Amino acid sequence: GYVFTIQDPDGDVIWSVRTSGLSATMPPDVPDFELKTPYVWRLTGLADGRPTKKAAWGVVTFLSPQDGEALRTQIDDLKSKLAAAKPGGAASAADDAGLYTGLIVDAYLRFGVLMGALDFTIDDEGRSNILYHSAGPVVFGNWASTSMIAGD
Repeated sequence: GYVFTIQDPDGDVIWSVRTSGLSATMPPDVPDFELKTPYVWRLTGLADGRPTKKAAWGVVTFLSPQDGEALRTQIDDLKSKLAAAKPGGAASAADDAGLYTGLIVDAYLRFGVLMGALDFTIDDEGRSNILYHSAGPVVFGNWASTSMIAGD
């Protein structure tokens, strides 16, 4: 089985569920998630009813459809500029690459998407599993819950 927990930025548990399968339904009494606010999730495996040493975690941020599109557009533009700055290896190109990397991280942070900023910082090439959400269900691996976003 598994235990899935999601916490607010203060570390308070918003919702936690223990299940024997790979899915769970978030009950309607769970408070709405605030937009542009990072939430930490953790998935812990259970063996004989006790936590195993293996656990997965991440940070999820909920965005309005408009903010999701704005972030996507900014990131795509900055990644194009970053890619153009990297070839050649000249000092000015290296400076430009550092500038665009910083701007990409800043864009993620301004939208509250900490996992995007962390992933991009760790994997400078942008090959990351960025977790942000603009509409529809939120998916954590095989975990899914109905989104609670204004307008959904």
